[in-house]
Amino acid sequence: MNTERQIRNLNALLELSKSLASEVQVDNLLQVIVHKTTEVMEADRSSLFIFDEVRNELWSKIAEGVELKEIRFPVGVGIAGDVAKTRKGANIPDAYEDSRFNPTWDRKTGYRTRSVLCLPITSTDGKLIAVVQVLNKKTGPVFDEQDENLLAALGAHVAVALERARLIAAYVEKQRLEETLKLAQKIQLSLLPRRSPDVKYFDLAAWSIPCDETGGDYYDYIEMPDGRLGIVIGDVSGHGLGAAMFMATARASLRSILMNLTEPAKVLHQLNNRLVADMHEEAFMTLFFGILEPSTRTFRYTSAGHESPILYRDHEDRCEQLESTGLPLGMIDDMEFPEGPTTLFNEGDILLLTTDGVFEAMNEQEEQLGHARMVQVLRECRGQPAEAITQEMRRRTYEFIGSAHPRDDISIVTIKALRTPPREAGPEETLELLEIEEAVNAPAAEHAAGEAAGQGLKVLPAEES
Repeated sequence: MNTERQIRNLNALLELSKSLASEVQVDNLLQVIVHKTTEVMEADRSSLFIFDEVRNELWSKIAEGVELKEIRFPVGVGIAGDVAKTRKGANIPDAYEDSRFNPTWDRKTGYRTRSVLCLPITSTDGKLIAVVQVLNKKTGPVFDEQDENLLAALGAHVAVALERARLIAAYVEKQRLEETLKLAQKIQLSLLPRRSPDVKYFDLAAWSIPCDETGGDYYDYIEMPDGRLGIVIGDVSGHGLGAAMFMATARASLRSILMNLTEPAKVLHQLNNRLVADMHEEAFMTLFFGILEPSTRTFRYTSAGHESPILYRDHEDRCEQLESTGLPLGMIDDMEFPEGPTTLFNEGDILLLTTDGVFEAMNEQEEQLGHARMVQVLRECRGQPAEAITQEMRRRTYEFIGSAHPRDDISIVTIKALRTPPREAGPEETLELLEIEEAVNAPAAEHAAGEAAGQGLKVLPAEES
């Protein structure tokens, strides 16, 4: 190589390096690379084909007038495709004498391809990034060995520039996705009640957090014109944005249905049919829906495969579970959800509704939190308000998880019955109240267990309650 040409090539590489360093947008960078390659190599035209590893293709954007059009072709096709496949360069003096050359483009454009120099561009660890191709040497009939070395050096600069651009693009996309997820989380949290409603004779509190930016847990209060309160807690399969969208759909559908229906069994029947029609086959949702009637201190419910709530009977110091009455929502069309046994609250009774992120919370030893620990919290906090019970359940759950990352969304709703102020009652009402008190407040554990079993309630064993 003569000294003059060597100096020119070094200066050309320096200018190329400066140009590449000033551009980080991939599309703009590709145009700079093609333009500078043509200039440095003293060629008629240049092309840069990016390797798509997932599709095993090469792609490039070519200019047709002012319109940009992307072309793609499989690795192994044409000269560039063969270079990508073999990872070996090709210096072809006469393109029409090479079986890999496709003259179709020449015939369409009227251009005459003579000499071709094509080299692979690889990363520092040997992975294919792109293929660069230059056509028709202007200052000579063919590309020589010095041109091969120059294009190889140019390719090394291009590899660094493309990798940098990809890293920057990935970072920008990551930031954009994080901002999107933050917005989605903000929207999702806005769908949850801002506070628990004030309900006569009852104290309510709730808390919820997704294990990722967004999640599929859901709870809600629906106040009815007649003073009753609808209470719902649900858990969509999976996590993330898809689960959050399913949750939002279920919430909107349930509130729409409750404008015309309030019977728990009918409400879940309609909700299930809507979700079956709207959601994909792999998605489903467990949901517990109940109606609290403060004036009679009764609670009616139906449950679609949801984690059984724990009912702590303060006077008897025992626990029951409100069992599920059907399969999860969104699985089978026109499914029935029978109503469970009606619950009558006495002063101090606590109903704890959670998603399985609480019961199935795992510590580092792969142990589950379980019902026994949940019941222990209720016993220890029996004299506390609903908010204190909820926060202590939350604290104990995270204390149990320890340094392990939560594997599921966590939601807690606590309903505590307060003391009913004495009032005057007529003879018939007095008799009815006495009968209710005798049935519910029977002190003998054996009677309580038998009564619960007869109603379809599950009484937790002594070691769990």
